[in-house]
Amino acid sequence: LFGTLQRYRTTARPHGGATPIQPELAFVMSNLAGLSHSSSVVLDPYAGTGSLLLPAAHWGLSPYGGDVQLGATNGELVVGRHGGVQVRSQRDHCGEGAPGSGVSANFRHLGLPPPQLVQANIFRSPWTPRGVYDAVVADPPYGTREQQVGTESAIRDTRIGPSGTSQCYVSDYTGAEMVALVFAMVEPLLKLAAAALKPGGRLVYLFPTFSTQASVGYWDPGAFGGEVALKESQLPGHVALRFESVSHQPCVSRTMARNVVVMVRR
Repeated sequence: LFGTLQRYRTTARPHGGATPIQPELAFVMSNLAGLSHSSSVVLDPYAGTGSLLLPAAHWGLSPYGGDVQLGATNGELVVGRHGGVQVRSQRDHCGEGAPGSGVSANFRHLGLPPPQLVQANIFRSPWTPRGVYDAVVADPPYGTREQQVGTESAIRDTRIGPSGTSQCYVSDYTGAEMVALVFAMVEPLLKLAAAALKPGGRLVYLFPTFSTQASVGYWDPGAFGGEVALKESQLPGHVALRFESVSHQPCVSRTMARNVVVMVRR
């Protein structure tokens, strides 16, 4: 196990990002997704540099991913249609003397087949036909520095407050405001999972909590890493998804934590 994790460490990858998921957590999330056969199809709609899809490729599954900023991967983006929606698909040339030219470089570097990637906005999901995915794994953006993109005609910039002041940092928000902000970022993921997953398929995603949320019951300053045993009522829900479990993971900064949430398609 240690050798596998060393092989997948983020510092050894030719294509990196600002906050890649460490391999230990990525493999745990893959296991929680309950994938056990080679025909399983896995989707990460916030693929980034592909950290959460690497375990799927490692186990010989079929990984699919997308990201609204997939163009930052430096691969060639080809305009096409996928499920009736126009998207841009990555075709990078990283297998032939061009390490680091795109997300697929991380897979080819490890001798793995690259995932199918599309540049797409989660609010206008191209992942169809629906009900065919065995699992959705995701680390949604936390929304303090990112724009929350709804449609082409409606973009809400969460970085500017009502008074015109900057809101780029967690400390710029009250605990209740951060809860609402994270809920707003997670709810589209739940909607996507409800449509994309097969019955019995699993959604495994990361739900962040912060030290500023002690007053609203999401953080315990007296516990290691602020750990709180979150209840289902404290997490976003969807009528088509059944809550299964939530596990706490403290972060090095000790001012935030990530909670691994598992939900099952009814």
